[in-house]
Amino acid sequence: MKKCTLNKKLKSLDKTIKTLLVDGDDSINKVHNLRKKTRELLSLVSSSDPFYSKLKKIIKISNHIRDIDVFLSTYLTSLKSTYKQQLNLNKIMQISKNSRNKFFNQLYIYLEKLYIPHSVKCKNMTQYVSSPINFDNDSLLFEQKVLHKYRIYIKNELYRTKNQTIKNKRRIELLTKIKDLLGNINDNYNGLARLKKFNIKTKLFEEIEEQTIKKNIKYFDKVKKLNTQL
Repeated sequence: MKKCTLNKKLKSLDKTIKTLLVDGDDSINKVHNLRKKTRELLSLVSSSDPFYSKLKKIIKISNHIRDIDVFLSTYLTSLKSTYKQQLNLNKIMQISKNSRNKFFNQLYIYLEKLYIPHSVKCKNMTQYVSSPINFDNDSLLFEQKVLHKYRIYIKNELYRTKNQTIKNKRRIELLTKIKDLLGNINDNYNGLARLKKFNIKTKLFEEIEEQTIKKNIKYFDKVKKLNTQL
């Protein structure tokens, strides 16, 4: 791993955080950019370095913000109009935005106190965890726990491939597509779980749940097709 690459990403994250703190911009794009740069750095930093856990905390806090953003901007808008008409969208959006503001304030306070070191310990390629599970199409089941483990494996494999000296562009593209599809499935499950907290009518929820599962099955079928190409 080239030290210059790691140092460059440290400086980039430092600049991103400073800009966010000055502007106080909590937009979806700003949060996404922060998470992207943090994850890129995480893929390079050794887990034995003290800064690693601090980076993980950025992701942990911002996960809540990101989930709410996806829920409001993607999941709710994807529902059939007949379902949305039966929901109290104003109330759902207001409560969700209040919750988002709370988590953004937590993130802001954390970033204010965060010190970005000038150098950190690099991750060895052996630190990428390979999954003990066989992810061929016979064992890749449409179950949340299985897909969650597969998603972690795909992310690790994507970071490992991206950080190799010689880039395998085809494999990176394939892994990215699978990662995004698995992300869509995960977002739908999270969106459904979040919607359930608003105590909507049972029949309406069951219909929305059915629609969500049908979408996820379509994503899963695409994942299986791509999986055979790995």
